[in-house]
Amino acid sequence: MNILIINQPIKNRGDESAHRGLVRTLAKTYPRHGIRVVWMGEDPPGCDPMHVDEPNVEYEIIPMKWGRARLPRFALMYRLGWLLGRIHPGYRAYRTRIREADLVVSAPSGIMLGAFRTWKTLYHDLLVRAEGKPFAYYSPSFGPKPEGRKGDALFWRLSTDVLKGLDFLSIRDKKTMELADSMGISYEPSIDSAFLDSPASSTRLPPELETKIAGRPLVVFVPNSLTWHVAYRKADQCRIDRFYLDVATVLQRRFPEAAITFLPQLFGRGKAGGDHEYFEKLAARAPLHANWLVLGDHYGSDIQQTLISRAELVVGARYHSIVFAINNGVPFVSLSYEHKMDGLLECLQLGNRAVDIRQLGTSGFDAAAALEAIGSLCGSLRKPLEAREKAKAIAGATFRSFCERFAFLDRQGGGHG
Repeated sequence: MNILIINQPIKNRGDESAHRGLVRTLAKTYPRHGIRVVWMGEDPPGCDPMHVDEPNVEYEIIPMKWGRARLPRFALMYRLGWLLGRIHPGYRAYRTRIREADLVVSAPSGIMLGAFRTWKTLYHDLLVRAEGKPFAYYSPSFGPKPEGRKGDALFWRLSTDVLKGLDFLSIRDKKTMELADSMGISYEPSIDSAFLDSPASSTRLPPELETKIAGRPLVVFVPNSLTWHVAYRKADQCRIDRFYLDVATVLQRRFPEAAITFLPQLFGRGKAGGDHEYFEKLAARAPLHANWLVLGDHYGSDIQQTLISRAELVVGARYHSIVFAINNGVPFVSLSYEHKMDGLLECLQLGNRAVDIRQLGTSGFDAAAALEAIGSLCGSLRKPLEAREKAKAIAGATFRSFCERFAFLDRQGGGHG
């Protein structure tokens, strides 16, 4: 028996943690099944850090030297998807992997079917449907409906067809659940699959990191440059940067003895798109007396969660920085820029820990009010222990529902070892 995992995002520690949570749980639950994770045309430095070291898990990158993003878009817009899957050697190999699988699982991800309009993800999904394999989407976010560009209507129609035709769909945030309800799509209410895992309990910090933080209280700060996001293409980067500098200053005043630790979530994206480079630029503009520590982007999600487990507070403008805080019972402030962050907090009745920054980078954003709200929340540092237990209970219930839906895996030798 073979389980195939596709559409796994890379170069993001949050996606890495969601991947590890799901794959580790699958590997332990089905020790006699082969679990294969396949990427199309990605580079090894981005994929290698995702790896889960279990004997029944393997990883493969199918070569595709050019057109990885453009070809699926062109093929679907001009009704040539069937042809691409037959003449392109990479996609022929991809179809072979699908045929060899007994179950295909689309990995936890962000809004690929939605505002990000990721045609290659959609094309992969349609290949699975064409082969008639059992198909699960495990705890993604999706939506909102893309509008205003050529091909948006087609993309959303095909995405809706995929979502309505799945054998199993779990959804990780309340806002996506509300969208699914409005679309008449059935699903299993869920939460991020990173909650399936507790890596801080078994992970040691590297010695050089221990040296950097020795004897210092920690406040973890995770900004987000935002202008990479489709909703922030017209935002003013200078206003965004100024706000984050002000947030860090508020944190330093509230926690004068703490190391304000900037923790990169993105990695391997070069100088133009990496968190580490962005954080270094912010820190270079800090007052000389600032006690700010910018960590490298080479620390994996297990190490990041272990570090966060020692923090007094996490302030995050990235979704998984908040997931990491809750998963480790650490007080946090969510700088919520996208509906998946609000949706997570709504599921856990933690909406009062959020500061809305959706207008950041525009003249309509009230930076003074946001900074005041952050300062106020910093004065209330109750650990989210009940929310953590609830999140883990939801994650476990979703996985059990998944196993029940695909009970044939047990009957054909998967076992619960």
